[in-house]
Order: sequence, then C-alpha cells, then structure tokens
Amino acid sequence: MNNLLEVSHLDVGYGKTTIVRDARFAVQKGEILGIVGESGSGKSTLLKAIMQLDDTGVTVQSGRISFQGQNLTSLSNEEKRAFRGNKMGVVFQNPGSSLNPLRRVKKQFIETMQSHVKIDKKTAESRILELLEKLNLQDGQRILNSYPYELSGGMNQRIALALAMIKEPELLLADEPTSALDVTVQAQVVEEMLKLRDRFGTSIVMITHNMGIVSKMADKIAVMYAGRIVEYGEKAEVIKNHCHPYTRALLEAIPRLDGKRPVGLPGRPPTFHEVKCGCGFASRCIHGCEQCKTREQQLIPVAENHWSCCSHALGV
Repeated sequence: MNNLLEVSHLDVGYGKTTIVRDARFAVQKGEILGIVGESGSGKSTLLKAIMQLDDTGVTVQSGRISFQGQNLTSLSNEEKRAFRGNKMGVVFQNPGSSLNPLRRVKKQFIETMQSHVKIDKKTAESRILELLEKLNLQDGQRILNSYPYELSGGMNQRIALALAMIKEPELLLADEPTSALDVTVQAQVVEEMLKLRDRFGTSIVMITHNMGIVSKMADKIAVMYAGRIVEYGEKAEVIKNHCHPYTRALLEAIPRLDGKRPVGLPGRPPTFHEVKCGCGFASRCIHGCEQCKTREQQLIPVAENHWSCCSHALGV
C-alpha cells in the first residue's frame, strides 16, 4: 500500500542546533500514528517540520518529508499555503493558537474557507453547520454566533478540530490536543478524532505524552527520546512486545486500576547540546554501560512492523 506521508532520515533543528535526528516513519491513508514521549523529547519540533510553517524557526537540515510522493521541503511558500489549507489540517494544544478571541466563530470559519476557495457566506455557513453536526456539536447556530471566550475550553478545542477539518484534508496533525482538558472532555475529543478517521478516511499524526491515549487511538506508535525515535511499529507490537527500556518506563508510568502505583523514572533527559553520539537514554537506563554512551544507535527491525533502537534489547 502506498504511504500518504513518509518521513525519511529527517534531521530538524533551530539554527545550527539539531533537535530531531534521523526520524523515519510512514503513515498510510486512514491510519493514526501516535508520537509519544516526555516533554522536551522533540515531538512538537518534528510536527512543526511536517507543517512547513514559515514562522516557527524550525529548519529541515537533512532528509525528506513526502506527501503522496511529493517532497514538501521543495514547495514554494504559496504552494505550502495551498497544501496546508487543502491537504493538511493542524490542531494545537491551545485552541487560542487557532481561534481569535475577538471574532465570532462563524466569521473565522468563513474566512478560513474563503482563503482557499470562492464561496458565498450562505453556502459556507451551510457546510459549517453540516460539519459541526457530523462532529456531534449540537446547537450549531449558537456556537457560530459565539465568541471563543463565551465557550468552554473543551468546546473551543472541538471547534478548533472542526476548523482544521473544514476543507476535509487527508492528513490531520494534532499537537497535544487533549493535554489541557479534563479527563471527561479528553475522552470526547479522542472519540471525535476517531470519528473523523472513520467518516472521512483522515490520516492523523498525534503528538502526546499520554501513553494511555495512544493505546486507545493509534494504529502505530513512535516513541521519542532526546530527539530520536527509539521504538516504532504497530501498536500491539510496541505495547506488548516493547524492546526499548524507555518504552517500558513510559508504560510503567501509566496509573492502573488495580491500585499498583506508577513507577517513576529517575534522572532527567539530556539537553540537545549533550546528545552527541551513542544512546541518549544510557544514563537513566538499567542496562546502560560505557559502550551505550559511545555506540551509535540505529532503528533495527525486531519483528514484522516493529523497530527498536537498543543494543541490549536486540542482543547486539
């Protein structure tokens, strides 16, 4: 099956500082990829590189980002703008990044639609109400006539999700869309994103630090640590047959219903200036040794549709 999105040997950074190193993954049509890791692992930087936004300061230093076989880094600014509007939608952690508090919701939807296609306001409003209904957002007229500050944080996040989907893009990038919400609203947003995949065939790349949400939503999981993808593969493989010690640590940190306390991870992740070679997790790993600190780690296949980046786990 052809990949919708393919990231190959991607190095990304700010200026001369490299943040993400040798990122490799692929997303097929209708597939959900969850990229998980603690704060500072490089997840959002990687997502910004895929977005190809001009004002983030993120630069692609090497590698390739392909969408339907087209190299996104080679597009002009005008082509990137058209691509983001029609092929790719973006949802941020803070809906304030997408919604202007001084404009009614309806005006923001209409402006978004008119910036990409000629459409009259009446037709646009009809399509907006239809989308809100598909996303189970009741009382659409009241929502459209409201300002963002008149609505709850959870409602604003769901509106931001609808705004990203108004052109029915094939790919949705979601940067921690549930982390600022309470547990009940998190569940609603997760269910609505799953409905988007089922209804529109939308592929989703979701950034999160919550392994529980990833285990609920994702078809594939990429685990990031210190700017590298250290484990990647089908969800069942990564969760049940994980090979990297960091993946194990993330799973042990999930609260459990049987009363067993989550296990914390001692130490701190390295800064990006400290990661030169070897395994960035070595200083926090129970298997860590001097060789781990100097040997270059690469993603190696450990099973079908499963790759890991740990010499000890692989018996190398």
